[in-house]
Amino acid sequence: VVPGVITHNASISACEKGEQWQRALDLLAMMGRNTSRPNVITYNAMMSACENVQQWKHALCILMIMQDSDLIPDIITRSASISACEKGSMWAAAIDFLQATRPCMVEPGSVLYSPVISACERRGKWEKVVTLLGAGRTGTLALGGIAYGTAISSLSRAQLWQSASNLMNYVRNSWTRGMRWHKENQLSSHHPLACGKTDQAGCAIVSRGNGLIAVMKPPGATTEATLLCLQGRLTATGVASDVSIVSRLDFETSGTLVAVLGSRSSAAFHVASAQFAGRLVSKEYMCLCTGNSFGAVGTMGKITASMSAAHPDNRGSLIGGPGKEACTYYEVMAKFVFPFSENHSEHVEEQAGLSLLSVGLGTGRKHQIRKHLAGLGRPLVADATYSPARLQMECQICPRLFLHCRKVSLADLSG
Repeated sequence: VVPGVITHNASISACEKGEQWQRALDLLAMMGRNTSRPNVITYNAMMSACENVQQWKHALCILMIMQDSDLIPDIITRSASISACEKGSMWAAAIDFLQATRPCMVEPGSVLYSPVISACERRGKWEKVVTLLGAGRTGTLALGGIAYGTAISSLSRAQLWQSASNLMNYVRNSWTRGMRWHKENQLSSHHPLACGKTDQAGCAIVSRGNGLIAVMKPPGATTEATLLCLQGRLTATGVASDVSIVSRLDFETSGTLVAVLGSRSSAAFHVASAQFAGRLVSKEYMCLCTGNSFGAVGTMGKITASMSAAHPDNRGSLIGGPGKEACTYYEVMAKFVFPFSENHSEHVEEQAGLSLLSVGLGTGRKHQIRKHLAGLGRPLVADATYSPARLQMECQICPRLFLHCRKVSLADLSG
């Protein structure tokens, strides 16, 4: 039986997910030797396989081979090309791909503009960012909030604070101009859900604003389940509004979860997503970690090690080396002797134990706090993913992951 194009595509896609880009190349070469002719889907999967392991030069070579075979790149191909250019800091090529893609787009999309903006930022071409945003405007509205947030972050990195502030104001005014905010979407102080009562699922409303709502997510619940519960409560009490996800908390993490009162096309969603993408949102977490002390109570520090996508079992490669930049700030709030420790030094400062930390994020990577601390040999208490060997013992003092989002600060539609 000779494998067909569908079989080869499925195999290449499996290699992509397993980060086996060289095997994917072998499969592509094999297709050229038999009757299975690669199609657009084949090349898209192949480019993604190369991009996933930072082989962006190979990804662009695949694009050239595809074009030589008279296949027409689709929006997915162009998006992968732009992403490859971003990772290679090839800002000029990224802009060229974007300009070639515009005629294919129904409307400008953040998924294409954001990596181009990021590529320009890496080379300090912030003036190109402003030009791109001007070209991305559509009537009285603009690109999605994520694209503008990426640009705001770019301007901030270049220390162009006033330009970043002006752009954020433009974002807010752009989406609120001419858009009516319905009063029924706001919760008055007398609304039955505004009092902070906790429902049976452990979800309570803790704050509200113009277009935003914050709930207390319990541990052991997904972000989707928490907001679905909130949606049901709003509907049952006569609040006719969608609830849209704009940020997330891990399944095991509890704390403040911000959502948008409105659809994903609403002004509130775009303004909030611009702030998250622009790193204008302040988050404060409380966590308890084990291991050697960071210092006396009041000690403050910053962790800037890059984060890889390594398997949790390989703790040594969780941070440092190739990967995405990540920045975590911490302050030691309290210190305790681990109750099961064999080393009972009289001086808490000198021995390994428990440290209660207040943590802030300079970036928002998945599992950032957990990976950073585990990579430094100070995993969180009861972290089944990054410290499974200690889970049974630590669950005796804390039956859940000790990580709680204490506070989230951002502006609503009123500013």
